[in-house]
Amino acid sequence: MDKTRAKLEAAEKALREHQHAATTKEQPTEEAKPIDAAQVAIKKAMAARVADADKSPEEKAREALQKLEARLQKSEARLAQGKAAGEEEKIITALESTVERLREKVAQAQSQANETEVS
Repeated sequence: MDKTRAKLEAAEKALREHQHAATTKEQPTEEAKPIDAAQVAIKKAMAARVADADKSPEEKAREALQKLEARLQKSEARLAQGKAAGEEEKIITALESTVERLREKVAQAQSQANETEVS
């Protein structure tokens, strides 16, 4: 019976300490609250949209072309790396398809950029 009483007292003490810690725990301030990744992404997208609204069609076309050219360079490098490493044929085929599609998009973007600059 003494063992049970000792366990009960220990459990009650632990409960009181836990309750005391929970009530005295500092409430997070607005700055200390965890940052919601979704909210950050939404704010970033909204800021980008506002920034894009201020750009001229020429600037937009130029930026789109630069982004496509960067993607094309990365894809070409990945294709060369895959061929050198002896990747599976289906991977090489997919990379070649990607490179070809990006080349077409770059050509279209160059055409659009030229048209907007002439206008």
